[in-house]
Amino acid sequence: MLGGMTGARTSSVQFDDPPLVTKAVGQPPKSFPLVLCHAGRYVRPRLALVGDAAHTVHPLAGQGVNLGFGDVKALVDAIAYATETGMDIGSMTLLEEKYERPRQLANISMTAALDGLKRLFQPQTGLTARIRSIGLGLLNDVPFAKDKIMQYAMGR
Repeated sequence: MLGGMTGARTSSVQFDDPPLVTKAVGQPPKSFPLVLCHAGRYVRPRLALVGDAAHTVHPLAGQGVNLGFGDVKALVDAIAYATETGMDIGSMTLLEEKYERPRQLANISMTAALDGLKRLFQPQTGLTARIRSIGLGLLNDVPFAKDKIMQYAMGR
C-alpha cells in the first residue's frame, strides 16, 4: 500500500525503481500526413464501400470511426428494408437511395466541418488564433449551441 501524496511507502513490499532508459533501439518514429479523401461513389451493383474505404478524414476527435459506424448502421438498415420488402439487397436503387445518398450527405458535411476545424486550429499565432480564441470563448458561454455541436459530432 502506498501512503500520502509524497509517495511515502507504508508497506513491507519492496519496490525497485525501473531501469534507466539510455537509448532508443529500432527504427526512428514514422509519421503519416493528415489526409482527406472521399470516394465519388459508395456503391456499385452488389457492392458498397463503408468507413475508410469510402472516406478518410483528419484524425480529429475520433470522428472517422463514428462516420464508419454511421455507414454500417445505414447499410444494415438498407439490407433490413430490402429483406422486409422483398427487394434484392444488391439492387443499385436500394443501395443508392437507402445507403449512398444519406451517408454521402452526412459524411461530406462532417468532412467539411473537420477540415474547417483543422484549418482553423493550424495557426498558433496571429489574427486567426486570436479570432479563434474569442469565438471558442463565446461558444463556451452558449450551452445550447455547444450542446448542438456535440450532438452533431456524436451522430445524433
